[in-house]
Amino acid sequence: MSASAQSPISPQFNALIVSALEGTFYIMLAALVIWLWDILLNLDVEISVMWSRKGAIAKTFYALIRYCPLFVVLPNVLIYNPIRTNPPSDNLYVLQTAPHAN
Repeated sequence: MSASAQSPISPQFNALIVSALEGTFYIMLAALVIWLWDILLNLDVEISVMWSRKGAIAKTFYALIRYCPLFVVLPNVLIYNPIRTNPPSDNLYVLQTAPHAN
């Protein structure tokens, strides 16, 4: 790409995308906090009702449904954190490309 070529994305549109990502981060963070609060609030009932019973299949499904969102929401909160010093695009670039020897 030559030095005189312009980006097809306008600066206004880029600013709109950045503000939308920041809004998404705060919504995901609020959802994570509410979800963790719900887990801690109901932990005593969950232990007495679910984990003291027999039945490995039911416990497995319950654990998957109850705790797998952590593996989806937490990485998104960490990647899209607007306080980070490096933007998410740098992290995604590192994850997508393999280092090569010179």
